[in-house]
Amino acid sequence: MINAREIKKAAQGISVLYVEDDNDLRQNTARLLSTLFSSVTTA
Repeated sequence: MINAREIKKAAQGISVLYVEDDNDLRQNTARLLSTLFSSVTTA
């Protein structure tokens, strides 16, 4: 089973584009994604 530490290590250096219409959901999800990925862009 993969753990959070392994996911974070694998995700370093990866940029993510997250697209969501709902502003609150977009902000909260982007905050969560930014704990794993080096760059998170929202639209």
